[in-house]
Amino acid sequence: MKVLAGIVQLLFLQNWSLVASRAMPANSAGSICRNLSFCDNNTTNTLRQIHSQILMLNASAKGLFDTYILYQNFDIYLHPNICDAHSLDFPKFNLSNASDKEEMVEMYKIFNYLTAALGNVTKDQMKLNPKNEDLHRYLQNTINIIKAVISNLTCTLCKRFQVTDVNIYYGKSSPNSKFEKKKKGCQVLKKYKHFIAHAADVVF
Repeated sequence: MKVLAGIVQLLFLQNWSLVASRAMPANSAGSICRNLSFCDNNTTNTLRQIHSQILMLNASAKGLFDTYILYQNFDIYLHPNICDAHSLDFPKFNLSNASDKEEMVEMYKIFNYLTAALGNVTKDQMKLNPKNEDLHRYLQNTINIIKAVISNLTCTLCKRFQVTDVNIYYGKSSPNSKFEKKKKGCQVLKKYKHFIAHAADVVF
């Protein structure tokens, strides 16, 4: 059964990859419960999987950020606040004072945002730094785990909390200039590192 579940989740992730490669609207709303055949009926197991996946992301977030910085050739003395993420259009989150249902909805929104944002960073880096395949793999592996989190959050929202519709904000498109692309990527990864540390402390 575990092998079958793994195959089903892989097929789900492959389908997600096709969707993520298309242009997405800045905002999206609609039913998230159209196909739940891949879901485990035991929602406790699903919550354990979410927590395990988030811990994996948290363990690798600093390494991803540091690897990104290494390949951008930023002059930190000229641009000491280059990764300041205050101006980033990152969805607001408050996981410490929310109900279980609110936590799941907030995380669903943010992880969908991150799929699009990190997808843009990966696409930009493949053009700006085409030879840095280790960074590309680092980014893509992170996106794949996030997609697995989203699939499990979908199951939890639909089966445990009967949430069928969620408004999702995918963020702005990538900037035009090379410097701004690198800068935004740095901001996204810094904000991601901050968020995932908070998410790892959530008790499921």
